[in-house]
Amino acid sequence: MRYFYTIVFVYCALSLSAQGYVYQTFKHGKIINSQSVETLKTWDLDFVVAHRFGDAFGTNGGWNTFYGFENASDILIGFNYGLNDNFQVGISRTKGGSPLGLDKNVNLSFKYRILRQKEKGMPISLALYTLSSISTSPKSYNKASLKYFDKFIHRIVYHSQIMIARKFGPGFSLQIGGGYTHRNKAYAGESNGILNASLGTRIQFTKTWGLLLDAVVPFAPHIELFKTHQPSLGLGFEVETGGGHVFKFGLTNSRGLMATDFIPYTVERFEKGEFRLGFTISRLFRI
Repeated sequence: MRYFYTIVFVYCALSLSAQGYVYQTFKHGKIINSQSVETLKTWDLDFVVAHRFGDAFGTNGGWNTFYGFENASDILIGFNYGLNDNFQVGISRTKGGSPLGLDKNVNLSFKYRILRQKEKGMPISLALYTLSSISTSPKSYNKASLKYFDKFIHRIVYHSQIMIARKFGPGFSLQIGGGYTHRNKAYAGESNGILNASLGTRIQFTKTWGLLLDAVVPFAPHIELFKTHQPSLGLGFEVETGGGHVFKFGLTNSRGLMATDFIPYTVERFEKGEFRLGFTISRLFRI
C-alpha cells in the first residue's frame, strides 16, 4: 500500500509542477524557414511532408512553369519524436533546394527546450537546436564542385541554433535567435562557418488560423547582404485542422527547406519574382 501512496504523491507533485505553463507559443516546431522553441510531448511522433515549388515569376517562373507549380525546389519527408516534453529527435530526407549546395540529404536533428514560459514567473521559453545534413549524392569528378567528396566528412554540413521566445497573449508570439552553420567543404574564397540571426512571429486571428513571418540573416566574411546573398524571408498562414493535423502554406525566397541549405545559399530576390509557394503538412501520432 505504501508504494501506492508513493506513486500518488509523485504524480501529484509532477502535476503541480507542470501547472502554469504557457502552451503553443507556436503551433509547430518550425515557423516558415526557422525552427521554433516548440518541442513534442513525450511519445508524440510528428510525420512531416513539406514541398517548395519553383520561382513564381522572373526568368525561371511565369506561365512557362505555371508560376513555379511545375517545378520542385525542395521536398522533405521526415519524422520527429518526443523522448520527453522538452527533448525531441528527428530524421528526414530532403531533395536539396539550392543548385549551389549539396543534395539528396539525410538530416538528423535534436532539439532541447531548456526554459519554458510560465503564466507567473519564467517570462520566456529557450531552446537549443542542432542539425547535421549528410549528402548521399554521387561523387563528382569536377574538383571545383562541392560534390567532389575526397573525404566523407565533406558530405556533412552542421548547424546549431539558440531560440528565445515569448507568447505575449493569445494572439501574438515573438521569437529571436542566433546560430552557426559549418560546411566542411566550401567554394574557393568562401568561409566554412556562417553566423546567422533570426526573427519570427505568429499572429493568431482565430483559434485555428494564424499568420507566420520569419527572417534569417547570414553573416560571414564572404557574404555581402543584398549583393552576394539574401536574407531568407518567409510569409505564410498556419491552419490547425484538428485531429493532430497542422497545415502551413506560404511564400519564401529560399529554395531549401533545411538551415544547412538555405542559410549558405539563398541568393534569390523577392523583387525579381524569385519567390516560391511552399506547404508543410504535419500529422501527430501517439506512440
